[in-house]
Amino acid sequence: MIFKPNNPLGANIVCFTTSVIGGVSDGPYDSLNLGAHVGDDKNNVNANRRILKSILFKELEALKSVEKPLSLGGCHFKWLNQEHTINHQLYESAKFDSNLPCDSISTMSINNPLVVMTADCMPIVISSTSGRISAIHAGWKGLLSNVIGSTLKYYPKNENLNAWIGPSICQKHFEITHEILHLFDDYSDFITQLNNNKFVVDLVGIAKRQLSSFGIKSIEASHICTYCNQHCFSHRRATHQNIHNTGRMATVVVRAN
Repeated sequence: MIFKPNNPLGANIVCFTTSVIGGVSDGPYDSLNLGAHVGDDKNNVNANRRILKSILFKELEALKSVEKPLSLGGCHFKWLNQEHTINHQLYESAKFDSNLPCDSISTMSINNPLVVMTADCMPIVISSTSGRISAIHAGWKGLLSNVIGSTLKYYPKNENLNAWIGPSICQKHFEITHEILHLFDDYSDFITQLNNNKFVVDLVGIAKRQLSSFGIKSIEASHICTYCNQHCFSHRRATHQNIHNTGRMATVVVRAN
C-alpha cells in the first residue's frame, strides 16, 4: 500500500509515500519501517529498504512511456541525515553514508531516486518543466527556517513548478503550547486556540502559503493525516500512547527515462 498524488507531477515522474504495510519489522516498527535511526533491527531495516526498491521498480515499470524496464541495481537511494535543517544537497554530490545534516535533496538526472523519511512531518515534492525534481523533509522547525526557500534556490526563475505535500499530521492533532506560539507570529491565521490554553497549527496551510509565495501555482496536498490514519507511522500518536519508538515512512520521487 502506497499513497500517491492524484495528479501527475510531470512526464515520466514517479512519486509516492509508503505506508506501514508490507514490511518485515515488528513491535512499534510494524511493519515497513524504513528508518535506520529509530532502534529497529538493522537487518529488518535493510530488508524493508529492499522492499522499497521493489515498490519503486514496479511503479517505474507501470509507466507506459518507459520503453526499457530498469534494473533494480540502477536505482540507489541516498538516505539523508535529517535534523530539521534547511541544508540542501544535490543527489549527484550526496554521499551514501554521510553524517552531514540535510533535509532536502534535488536532481535533474533521470533514474536518480530522491527519498525523505517522515512520521508526521511533511514530505514535499517539487518538479519542474526543466526536469529538476526535489524531495523535502519539512517539520515545523524546518518550515519556519525556510527549508522550502533553500530548496527552491536550485530552480531557475520564472520556471513552472508543481508541488505535492504528502501525508502529514493535520491541524487537529498538531498542538503547541504558549511557549513557542510567538515563533508562528507570521502565520497567525493558521493558528486556532483551544480551551486548554494550547493551540493547533495548520502546517500544511503554512507550507502552501510559502510555496505560493515562490510563484508555485500547482500545489496538491494529501488529505491523509498521519496521526489519524493507522496505515501511517506517527511519532506524536506513538508518544500519546506511551510508545517510545516508531517507524518511518519514505517519500520517493524519480524521473524515469
